[in-house]
Amino acid sequence: MKAVCAFTIGEQHIFLGTECQDYAMTARQDDVLCALLADGAGSVEHSEIAARAAVEALCADFMKQPDLWLSMEDDLLKQHIISLSTEAAVNAQPGMKPDCTLLMYGQAGQRSILFHTGDGAAIGCGDETVLLSRPENGSEAHMTFFLSGPDTPSHIRIMRDPDDSLDTIILTSDGAERMLYDQVTDTPANAPAIMAEWIRTSDEETVTMKLKETMETLFRRHSSDDLSIVIIYRGTDDCE
Repeated sequence: MKAVCAFTIGEQHIFLGTECQDYAMTARQDDVLCALLADGAGSVEHSEIAARAAVEALCADFMKQPDLWLSMEDDLLKQHIISLSTEAAVNAQPGMKPDCTLLMYGQAGQRSILFHTGDGAAIGCGDETVLLSRPENGSEAHMTFFLSGPDTPSHIRIMRDPDDSLDTIILTSDGAERMLYDQVTDTPANAPAIMAEWIRTSDEETVTMKLKETMETLFRRHSSDDLSIVIIYRGTDDCE
């Protein structure tokens, strides 16, 4: 197993003088891995704080007790995610709510789980490239759902043990979504398969550099939004 991530501020946020509202991280110890990203709500001031707090709290908890996450029933697990992210947001800044989306992958041994709330997408790559979880927007394209909503449990999607033939899973926030996923055809674009080959054949440091360079150059031409991407390889670590 191995995983990399990168996130970068969008030109529109630079122009407005606001912080990058995307945050991503990965963690691994022995056969336990967690990789996730969150995108703070653009309409909420300092939502970047909530996004980072949620990511760090959820990752730390999964790494501490992966068996609990992998065995807990869906309804309880959804409440666990909401509780952890809410507490983390308040601890980061009193009165703050977890106004952010979430894409999260966790694995312990041969068991794995994928979570998705809001926009962005999860894509699996193997012999074929498939869409695992599509963006969920509101009544308008620019609207989505956050961990802070009153009906959040109904918008947390859970996928247990994604198909083993998919040796690579890619998570993307909405900023990079259009480069990885074609909403018109509802199919993955070409980029995920290329990224999957990167992580199959190179070490994490090399892939991280390629990912950052691609996001700052090629992807930046097509999006002024913040960008965040996570790439997870679930196979044997031949290139570490």
